[in-house]
Amino acid sequence: MFSVEGSGEALDSVTQTGKWDFAKIPAKEFENHIERNIPAYGFAHSFVARASDFFLSSEDSVCVDFGCSTGNLLASIRARRPIGSCTLVGIDLVPEMIDTAVKLYGDESIDFRVGAMRDFDEPLDLALCVFTLQFTEIEGRGAFLSQVQNQLKPGGALFLFEKTTSKSGRMQEVFSHALSDWKLSQGYTPEEVFGKQQSLVGVMKPLTRDENEDLLRAAGFSSFEQVWGWGAFVGWLALK
Repeated sequence: MFSVEGSGEALDSVTQTGKWDFAKIPAKEFENHIERNIPAYGFAHSFVARASDFFLSSEDSVCVDFGCSTGNLLASIRARRPIGSCTLVGIDLVPEMIDTAVKLYGDESIDFRVGAMRDFDEPLDLALCVFTLQFTEIEGRGAFLSQVQNQLKPGGALFLFEKTTSKSGRMQEVFSHALSDWKLSQGYTPEEVFGKQQSLVGVMKPLTRDENEDLLRAAGFSSFEQVWGWGAFVGWLALK
């Protein structure tokens, strides 16, 4: 784990160049970066890893992390079961992320692949989409969720975690203030916090909670509940 002191430099070098680009942040620093930008991120991973026990109960079980970055979540899931007890797949568009994932966690127990989310078209028991869909085009999200729902075996599940936007301007102000204040407590300067916010404009496209839930319903998920949250950050578990 990287220390807080001085670690804002990598973030600053990314945001000052313009739009946010995952390929521009050093992959080896990504987990440290994300933990300092999403409150309770570790608790989100902890819940998903523990809950995965319900869906990965046999050697035929398949779990796919769409947008796996450096593979930390899959490694947490792997640590809870004997190697080879299920199939774990991590997919990410950024080659540097996959390279780092392979160096950190790569062996026969996790299959890391460079590719798009829609490239995976095999049956699966557990789908993970953790702060990934918000960076995709809105018009394609429904089709992706429908594809995942169709690929899930009966009794399978999807974890969908997203940063949302509020229907209420007042509520949005509260969430934004709380998040900015939290980032300052993590060692970022006001300039870095503002720079990151500006760099995400037009890159991250958050929807409201209701809009995300409408997408889940339209994709065929009739049973889902919020299982994690902090301000605008929300995590759902959707069952097939």
